[in-house]
Amino acid sequence: MTIENISINTLTQPLVTQLVADADVLRLTIDYLDNGCRVVDATLGGLEAGRRLVEIALGGLGSARIDSHLRLQVTAPALACAASQFPNWTLHYSKGKAHFHGYGCGAAQVLAKKSPILKHLGYEDRAGKAALIVIADKIPPLDLSDQIADTCGVEPDELTLIVTPAHSLAGMILLLSQGLALAVRQSQATWEITDATMTIPLNAAGGKHPIEQAMTHILQFAEVALWTNADPKNILRHLKERPSLPEKLDLATLMLMPAKVTVFAQGETFS
Repeated sequence: MTIENISINTLTQPLVTQLVADADVLRLTIDYLDNGCRVVDATLGGLEAGRRLVEIALGGLGSARIDSHLRLQVTAPALACAASQFPNWTLHYSKGKAHFHGYGCGAAQVLAKKSPILKHLGYEDRAGKAALIVIADKIPPLDLSDQIADTCGVEPDELTLIVTPAHSLAGMILLLSQGLALAVRQSQATWEITDATMTIPLNAAGGKHPIEQAMTHILQFAEVALWTNADPKNILRHLKERPSLPEKLDLATLMLMPAKVTVFAQGETFS
């Protein structure tokens, strides 16, 4: 597959349409802001809602399965994981008594050009509709939805915001899936990754610090496999240069590696 020939936002739309159609079964609430922006509230969503959110976050370029573990399989990981899945978009709004803070992930980020890796890939997407997953404890205000739509280059009534708190069950699944994005973000500047997988045991949802809880779980238990055509010598060197754990885990600035990363390159295996 040549990524220049696909629209990651177009691939995402059937997944969003099906999510909305199954809202009652998935324990989701659908509402519309005054500008026509569709809001999917996944606060009460469970494992299946979280699984679908992961596939939406991957821009239709990956599949997610859940048993006692979350299992991901992804093609074009640089685009799917580093540019779309990882929350490159910090959302902040403050006006009067209205305050909002959250993180955005999903294919809408590609329209908004929020990931620096897009320039490296030479990839640009155009689409008339966009969907952004928002990791936050409340619904974004109307003005912020206007700003998001404008940044993505779509009309507000063609924008879908899928909101899930980090402490929810669906949010936990979404956060655990970031283990793959972390590995790809750390690797893609040097490696030309063609395919990737991740397996991680499920974790408890809730708690006072759900992001830190999920990231610690990733560092301890996530197992990632990457396939690449890059020089094995460069891969081995890069694996030895993994960054140390920072004092504070911040979702917007994480530069970490999962517990185990295995790389397959030119008939050799590195871990």
